[in-house]
Amino acid sequence: MILSKRGYKTTIEHARHYIDSMREEGKSIEEIRDNRRKFQLAVLDMQIEQEAELSPIETVFLDRAIPDAMAYYQFLNLDFDEKLLSA
Repeated sequence: MILSKRGYKTTIEHARHYIDSMREEGKSIEEIRDNRRKFQLAVLDMQIEQEAELSPIETVFLDRAIPDAMAYYQFLNLDFDEKLLSA
């Protein structure tokens, strides 16, 4: 938030955005987080989409980026899937 207030381009935190959108659809936090793989894939999809739209010549601060997904997969003891590896 401080970076954006100082005029830098920043991205949203996709996990928070996904949780908020699922809660708007009536899901509880427990339901959202119950399927860890589905949650991580949904967040990864958002990250891939957003990062594909970024300009390679523009400085952008990412709140959470694709490499972070690998750390979350490891932390949650999830096997890397092809989508993550190719991203």
